[in-house]
Amino acid sequence: MIRPWQVGLFILVVIASALATLPLALVIQPASGEGWRVRAVEGTVWSGRLSGLGIGAVALGDAAVEADLSAVPLGRLGARVNLASTQAQGSLRYARGLDGSRTLQTEQLDLIDLRPDPRLEPFDVRAQALRLRFDAQRCVTAAGVLSTNALERNAARWGVTGANLVTDIRCEGRDAVAALAPPDGGPAFIEVRLSPDGRGSVRLSAVLAALWAPETPPSSTSDQPSSGEFTWAPF
Repeated sequence: MIRPWQVGLFILVVIASALATLPLALVIQPASGEGWRVRAVEGTVWSGRLSGLGIGAVALGDAAVEADLSAVPLGRLGARVNLASTQAQGSLRYARGLDGSRTLQTEQLDLIDLRPDPRLEPFDVRAQALRLRFDAQRCVTAAGVLSTNALERNAARWGVTGANLVTDIRCEGRDAVAALAPPDGGPAFIEVRLSPDGRGSVRLSAVLAALWAPETPPSSTSDQPSSGEFTWAPF
């Protein structure tokens, strides 16, 4: 006798098999601009490759992409992105639900020698034990640690104290927020916000913003922070 759960399992296998043979370009398309940048998309949803991957001015190199079938029974389209370039090392798991929910996870992701502006010294960013989950309206779960040596690498020429910036990631209202500050306390130098609609923003303190304008010393800058927006969700 065929049981209902067997029928359901068979249907899920058929759906997963059909999705796996779809061209990856139907899900992730080549794009350029201030958000995600992808020069070329190759292969299928089951096993594909992204060339010239980046976010804004930050280059991440090439990445291998494979379907995450564990997300299908939960009504989500999921993918694992594996990065092993000179600019980025680690893996990410991303899923988008039919209900508009989004999840992003990584055990460790290292972004190496980033230089979004030629006036800056290269710096590194590390994400550890990152767990983000959004429903269609708000941040539901946010955990993990984000750190960077951006201030340490660039502060010497200004005569300010340089230290690694670190923070725990948390939900704040509808957003996931990471406010990077020195480990011994003090105000945040960088605040990163990710929204459930796939958009994000970076807010720099006045002192750190001065590093993007070397012709203006920090003591002459306004107390108003500098900010910018980007797209963090690939689909």
